[in-house]
Amino acid sequence: TMISGVSGVDIVMLVIDVNEGWKPQTEEHLGIIEVLGITSGIVVLTKSDKVVAEVLQQRQTEIALRLSTSSVKWTDTIVTSVANSTGISELVASIENLVSEQKTSHRINRPRLFIDRVFSMKGSGTVVTGTLEGGQLDHSLPLTVARTGETVRIREIQTHGAVVATALPGTRCAINVSGVDTA
Repeated sequence: TMISGVSGVDIVMLVIDVNEGWKPQTEEHLGIIEVLGITSGIVVLTKSDKVVAEVLQQRQTEIALRLSTSSVKWTDTIVTSVANSTGISELVASIENLVSEQKTSHRINRPRLFIDRVFSMKGSGTVVTGTLEGGQLDHSLPLTVARTGETVRIREIQTHGAVVATALPGTRCAINVSGVDTA
């Protein structure tokens, strides 16, 4: 699920509960971020109201040490607490700065859709949703299901609830396909 969710993004937030610290799932997510080639991000330490200052400092040191070898450029580490509104405005400012500095670099080649849902709609048939990468997806293109080699035809493409003739890399898509069932 995490792979399909971040496969089309250029920047990330690595969110860590400061009360729990670095967990195996955090390590897995960092690995996925690095494998996908995402190069910029912000570390967000949440629930700072749940720990004393010494524990917060220890977690910050541990996390900084672990991320020192990461291929991702971590521009900021923001300490937050929703309970007492700590760090929220700093987080927003950090996100805005990172986004304004980001240069999107979608490599245009073969389109790939990382599918995260498959379902059937009455009157439409099979619909797949996911994040498009690699290249644009045109309504007239035939698709190949990587796992089976089957060829399918696109009946309709939707992005953000609107029907489109072409979907661009990095967008979330719902694609109504014919020639294959949901299995």
